[in-house]
Amino acid sequence: MGAKSVGEIGINAPIPTIANASHFDAEIDRAALARFAAADRLVRPGIREFRSRDGKCVYLLGEGNIVNLSVDDGHPVEIMDISFALQAMTLRYIADNAPIPPGLYPVPDDVDARVARKKLDTLGIAIDRLTDAQSRYLGLQ
Repeated sequence: MGAKSVGEIGINAPIPTIANASHFDAEIDRAALARFAAADRLVRPGIREFRSRDGKCVYLLGEGNIVNLSVDDGHPVEIMDISFALQAMTLRYIADNAPIPPGLYPVPDDVDARVARKKLDTLGIAIDRLTDAQSRYLGLQ
C-alpha cells in the first residue's frame, strides 16, 4: 500500500485531518507533509498543523502514529485487564471443552459473568444476585 502522498489525502477538503488507525506509522508520508508546508506548529498536544504557502492547512493527529494510542489514553489498564481475562478464560473454556468445531463463537455467558464478578470484586463493588424465582422468570434456569 505505501505512504499516502499529499495529493492523495485531499488537501482541498474543508478541514483536512489525517489520522492513522492502522498499525504502522510509515503509512503517512510525514516528510511529504513537511515539504508541503511553509510552516507547521503544534496546535495542541497530539494535533500538528501544516500550513501551505497559499494558506491551506492539514492537521495531523498523533504525529502520524496510531491515533488511539498516541492522541488519547490508548487502551487503559482498567479496560485491558478485562479484555485479557476474557481471552484467557475463553481459551481455558475451549481447552476444557475440546473439540469445538471451527467457527465464530461469543464468549460463553458463564465466562463473561465470572470475569465481570472478579473485576467487581477487585474494585470492592457488590451487586445483587438474582433469586431462583427471578432466574426462572428470565429463563436462565
